[in-house]
Amino acid sequence: MNPYTLHREGLISREERDRQLAIGDRIEDLSESVQDAVNEVIRVAREHGRCRRVFGDLNIEIYAHPYPAGGISWGIDSLVTHQNTKRGIVE
Repeated sequence: MNPYTLHREGLISREERDRQLAIGDRIEDLSESVQDAVNEVIRVAREHGRCRRVFGDLNIEIYAHPYPAGGISWGIDSLVTHQNTKRGIVE
């Protein structure tokens, strides 16, 4: 189960959920073109509060928004499967 479900079911505390989410995926582990796209969306989210962009050439949609515990939460959704494939939180 993912950290959200574990917390919702009362199996872990909010603090543990946030710790597990903060680990998340690392931007540095993504390909260079995806890193550039993620960093651009994060930059816009820092300036405007939220950002969501489709990158058709990469077959992904990237989103970012302020995370309630601080930092910026980001994620990548596949345009093929429409499932979230990567996510993380940055300061």
